[in-house]
Amino acid sequence: MENLPLEIGLEILSRLPIASLIRLKSVSKSLRSVAENPRLRPLYLAHASRRDPSILLHSHGGQLHRLVLADDATNAVLIRIGDDQDFTKLAPAGSCNGFLLLCNSDAAAAADNDTTSSSSSWSSAAAPPVCLWNPLTGHQIQLPPAPTAAGFPEPLHAAVGLGPDPTTSAPKIVRILYYNRPTMFGFVWTSQVQVLTVGGAWREMGRSVWNLKPGPSEATLQLANTAALHWLTLGLGQGSSSSAVKIVSFDLREEMFREIAFPATCFEGLGRDRYTISHLAELSGRLSAVVSGPPDHEATTPLEVWAMKEYGVKESWARDFVIGNHHLPPSLMNPTSYEGGAVRVLCRIRSNTTSTRVVFLVQFARGGLASYCPENQELKELVVVPVLPRFFSAALHLESM
Repeated sequence: MENLPLEIGLEILSRLPIASLIRLKSVSKSLRSVAENPRLRPLYLAHASRRDPSILLHSHGGQLHRLVLADDATNAVLIRIGDDQDFTKLAPAGSCNGFLLLCNSDAAAAADNDTTSSSSSWSSAAAPPVCLWNPLTGHQIQLPPAPTAAGFPEPLHAAVGLGPDPTTSAPKIVRILYYNRPTMFGFVWTSQVQVLTVGGAWREMGRSVWNLKPGPSEATLQLANTAALHWLTLGLGQGSSSSAVKIVSFDLREEMFREIAFPATCFEGLGRDRYTISHLAELSGRLSAVVSGPPDHEATTPLEVWAMKEYGVKESWARDFVIGNHHLPPSLMNPTSYEGGAVRVLCRIRSNTTSTRVVFLVQFARGGLASYCPENQELKELVVVPVLPRFFSAALHLESM
């Protein structure tokens, strides 16, 4: 490595796993010098989308673990991280450039509520952003206090997102607060949008006309010329009615909200009038929507994963694959343990075979994770050591320097 031209050495290092890159710094002074070259970081970030994300599990008891998967994605090990952070009061709320956004969210309260919902700790507080933290290097960036609106009551709930500024690549935080504001005629529902480009100051961006689901954005897309955060709305109905759940994006370049149209045809058919979009995901660089049955029958209806083949084009939505209810492991289908849980698609991962596997978080009362291979329609419950915490939420994180 010492005898290679610097450009070639940097290109090689930019393709290594981050853990290997960190260990390389202790091999020799010359390798450390190359590994700490400021030109390496942008190269490393450019290759980030080709790597599998880390899966972090935040237990409602206040611990953060990294899930390390075996090559065949059927076994995994939990490794505790972040002993220098107080995760009884902090919760991951997004990932960008190797940093996690940590927000002040009371995880202990979520455990008291006896739920596996990842948004449970976001509904009763504004969950202000506290810092950006790199779990591998320990580097931390404190954020300026988020502004409070004079004359407004405590927010009902908050949505938050983190993504790269398409122009500078600097992390950008978006925060949407919702209020019942008192007036002389009663209470009026309103919202407040705040934006922070790290290194700058918070800016007020008016209000959002959409009532977004509390918690972190469900999918962050970084495309050739833009980047966008995505949430679902709190719809009152299902299907194609005017009150249906909608997909809303926030363009990080133009700093504007937009509705992402979803075809009503996916809800048509026998018994599908109560189907809805349960959640979003970023799968293989595409915006994906998971369509499921009504909550009272979610455990017995198939999940359909729809992908937007060309971002922003409604006609490009297509059914990617379907997970039938008969594929769920029996241990996760025990009626006595089911408490209105859900199956959440996390991400695509690479295995040591030619198959592409999709990892699922199965949010039953007892919790659980499973891997699914669309090629053979095989879903297997992960064997995790030590045993999974009973209540947890999952977050994706692309590791970097």
